[in-house]
Amino acid sequence: MTRRALVESLVVLSIVGIFAALILPGVQNAREANGGPKIPTSPPDEARRITNDCGLSIVLPDGWVLRKESPWCDGDCCICINNGGTRRIRSQIAVNESRSDFDPAQLDDCEETTLLGLPARRRLTIDEGTFDDPGYTTLEIFIERNEQRWTIDLLLQGEYDTIPDELMQYAETIQLPPQESG
Repeated sequence: MTRRALVESLVVLSIVGIFAALILPGVQNAREANGGPKIPTSPPDEARRITNDCGLSIVLPDGWVLRKESPWCDGDCCICINNGGTRRIRSQIAVNESRSDFDPAQLDDCEETTLLGLPARRRLTIDEGTFDDPGYTTLEIFIERNEQRWTIDLLLQGEYDTIPDELMQYAETIQLPPQESG
């Protein structure tokens, strides 16, 4: 190999190396932007239970994160967890103490169910996606315990007829704060 060919090869390799060093971290970050699994792949593990200041708790699925601030949290006693994506939420569970301006009429189109051993009402809505925004399925569950109302929202990217059992089993790990004895 001539000296000129060697120099040209080194220049080309240097350019390719610099290009790779600049591009590869961005590609890696883009892959990680989707976070953990959309639907939990393992059963709840009590060792992963998280509790907020008011005593509300839930088991956190592997690969999911607690959101300290979220538009889904409406009050002082709230927990919001999701799959940890930085660009787009693919699945989420939010638990809120309902506001005092809660209107019971909004439950008229809900079906009766049970969650956490308490009577509840639930509503499943499917929002169709567009060409650049995927659809979402939302399950709202309303629970009342001793004059205290709670709302549980499960959000799942995609259009589902029902929320998968793998996600519902985490909603069933919710523990409401202890009741004040009075």
